[in-house]
Amino acid sequence: MQVKNLCVIGSGTMGNGIAQVGAQAKLSVSLVDISESMLDKAIKSIRSSVSKFVEKGTIKESVETIVGRIRASADFGDVEKADIIIEAVFEKI
Repeated sequence: MQVKNLCVIGSGTMGNGIAQVGAQAKLSVSLVDISESMLDKAIKSIRSSVSKFVEKGTIKESVETIVGRIRASADFGDVEKADIIIEAVFEKI
C-alpha cells in the first residue's frame, strides 16, 4: 500500500515536526488538534523551519508548496481519509 495521506493528531512540537517531514516527503498531511491556537502556532513553526531549509538550499521546493500540503484542522473527520495516522498528543503526567 502506498501512503499518500498522513494524519497527525496533536500539533505540539512532535506533531508539527512529523507533519513537516510528511509534507516535505510530498504527502498530503492533515494536522488535527482540538486547539485552533495550537494549530496556528504549529503552522507558523513549520513555515519558519521550512524557510530556513529553503534559504540554505537544502530544500528545492518553495515554502508555500510544502506548507500547502498541510491542512490544519480541529475536524477529526480528516482521520478517516488517512492512509496512516500518527498520534502525537501532549500527555499530562
